[in-house]
Amino acid sequence: MSEGMITYKILFLGDSSVGKTAFIIRFCDGKFEEDSLTTIGLDKKAKSVSHKDKKILLQIWDTAGQERFRSIAKSCYKGADGILLMYDVNNYDSFKHIKTWIKDIKANITIPWEKLALIVIGNKCDLPKEEKKVDKEDIEEFKKTNNGIQVIEASAKLDINVNESIIALIDKMMELGVGKYTKNDVEERARTFSVENVENNKKKKDCCGGGGKKKENK
Repeated sequence: MSEGMITYKILFLGDSSVGKTAFIIRFCDGKFEEDSLTTIGLDKKAKSVSHKDKKILLQIWDTAGQERFRSIAKSCYKGADGILLMYDVNNYDSFKHIKTWIKDIKANITIPWEKLALIVIGNKCDLPKEEKKVDKEDIEEFKKTNNGIQVIEASAKLDINVNESIIALIDKMMELGVGKYTKNDVEERARTFSVENVENNKKKKDCCGGGGKKKENK
């Protein structure tokens, strides 16, 4: 494909406060926000990249991790090409809940499980080792019981394995042959598909019915 672009829809899933929004901001904007906002329902962002001589538009869907917003997140699985499922390496419960998230994914995706690109990210690996609650043995056991799903430890704060995680997901999506190809200009599409805060724009609605951010107490 020498012209045009491939568009991939990516969902970020995981418990609340594992760092999904901070990770997305780091990847898309190249910065880290210490006091990031908690996602309310749904937020969206886009970034254009070049990889393996392909122009790619990533439509990134940032979903809320709170239980009360799960129904909103589930309605957004339609058309997803890839999922980044995140936990906090310093919060063992968020790691345990990965199994529940995988069940939700299998129950709600609209493509065969075998055609879905999925990577698990252990965020906040920058914190001291003594605070780490998920060790290598936990990760290896998880991989054994989940057909070798790739797990990558990362840090949005220190920009460790952020781009690498996205590239790994892109490689999986390319290998599976998913996504949509169009001849529209990738940069123009990226500008028009910018951050959307439905809470501040009531007139514009999407399939998931609304979303936004609120300040998170830390």
